[in-house]
Parts: sequence; structure tokens; C-alpha cells
Amino acid sequence: MNVVICVHPNSSGRYMFKVPENVQLRAGDIVTCSTKRDQKAIAMCVTDSFTPGDPEMIARLWGSNVKGMRPVTARLNPEAFVYEPAEESDPAEEAFD
Repeated sequence: MNVVICVHPNSSGRYMFKVPENVQLRAGDIVTCSTKRDQKAIAMCVTDSFTPGDPEMIARLWGSNVKGMRPVTARLNPEAFVYEPAEESDPAEEAFD
């Protein structure tokens, strides 16, 4: 079982979520998770994903169990926008318009 510890925005609580076996998450990744209140809750990973030695014991430490552990549903990849610098206009030219 692959798991990760995450924190939700404006929350101090840290929660453990299961991660698909073929996915490696890194601390700082922004993800969506299925929670009791929201199927697409935003969260940030505070650990890399890892495989615990005893998943049931680790789940209990986080107030969950293996069967009831909720999943990470997506990793969000930011897209940077590039803006061209605005051309400086000559105030002297504007005076004659």
C-alpha cells in the first residue's frame, strides 16, 4: 500500500491518504483527495508517498484503517502564464492626441 500525508488549506490537521501504487508523490505536490465532505478537496503533500511496513498499524496511528482510508484522486500541475511587457508610451505624444 502506497500512502502520503497531506494538509488542507486553512487547516492545521494532517491526514493520511492512499495513493495508487504506480504513482510517486513528493512533499509540496498539490493534489485533490476524496474526503467525507468533498470528493475533490485540495491538499498539499507534506511527505513523499511511501509504503509503510505495517499499513494497518500506521493507519490506526492516523485515526483510520486500511479499508476506510480515502484516496488521492489527482495531482495538480501548475501552468505558468507569460505576459509580454506593456510598451511604454511617450507622454509628449499623448499630449497631441
